[in-house]
Amino acid sequence: MVYDSERKPVAACSVALEDGLPATTDVNGRFMFDSVPYGHHVLTFTKQTFEDYRLELDFSAKTQIVYARVISREGLLAAARASLVERSWAEAAGLLDRADKLGRREPLSSFLRATLAFRQKHYEEAARLLERLSTSDYRDPTILVFLADLYQYHLSAPDKAAQALRSALLIRDDSEIVARLEGLTASLHTSPATAQASPAAAPSGGATETPLDDAAPKSEVP
Repeated sequence: MVYDSERKPVAACSVALEDGLPATTDVNGRFMFDSVPYGHHVLTFTKQTFEDYRLELDFSAKTQIVYARVISREGLLAAARASLVERSWAEAAGLLDRADKLGRREPLSSFLRATLAFRQKHYEEAARLLERLSTSDYRDPTILVFLADLYQYHLSAPDKAAQALRSALLIRDDSEIVARLEGLTASLHTSPATAQASPAAAPSGGATETPLDDAAPKSEVP
């Protein structure tokens, strides 16, 4: 039986027994081998967008059931997100590295890396990641507001903050973003120095917090 980090069955997973022909799991995560000799064996589990998993076991009965847990890219990203909320920076970085090895970096991975950089006070790196993400096919006003927070409250670049807010409004009309942009624009026209606020003056979910929702219980990752 093959399950993922959320204990859900994994279908279409290839299970290889040493050098023999592999079996494939069904919709319930089940697989079966015929005529397996008793003794020590190695099973290898592979599936696209999942980490390979190697399991050593001693086969001692024809009715023996094997349980294996494999982790997907989505599972790694969910665990990384939870690690960020728990402020486990090194663990989050390691999980993101593992997720990126399973294919092209996803927008969520870039967003989480920007969040990690922000939490570690690497503000320029966070802004660079968000700029790249905001110019990709994946555009979300939350990302642009996060970027505006970085520019206004941490990088002393209120003009860039205003531009990020304008871009956010092109995607979604939001009264809070409109009000913030109006205030920022007015302060820029009055005196550039007044446009730089302290982090305590940031809107909720802005400079003092990243746009991560409260995390669900952390996924179990082997």
